[in-house]
Amino acid sequence: QALKLGELRERLAERALPQSGLKAALQIRLADDLYATPSDIIDSAAQDIASMLAYRFTDACADGSIFKLDAKSFSDVLGAESLTVASEAKVLECAVQWASTAGRMDQTIERVFPLVRFPLGSAVFPLGKKL
Repeated sequence: QALKLGELRERLAERALPQSGLKAALQIRLADDLYATPSDIIDSAAQDIASMLAYRFTDACADGSIFKLDAKSFSDVLGAESLTVASEAKVLECAVQWASTAGRMDQTIERVFPLVRFPLGSAVFPLGKKL
């Protein structure tokens, strides 16, 4: 059930979170903060869904469904062993787009971005010299 604007602001105030912005941004802020500890059954189901989305990551980015996830769910997808992409650059691109959603707070983004796995490789400097 969707909360009214006043109820959203009240719940955000209870969590000492900013209450300014459009309703959609406030909803995202509240959902991200609800990094709650769900029951074991819900957590297990959420992990299964995250694994499935990780396997179909490129499709989920293309259709936009990945950008509707809260911070916990998005983190679960990024951390899933089944994450399947052609390159980690695609993961970074989608993570940046997810983070750009109105209402995302810096603290939330800072907890999610370390899950983007940057490939290890040799650094190439000007004139073709390698490290």
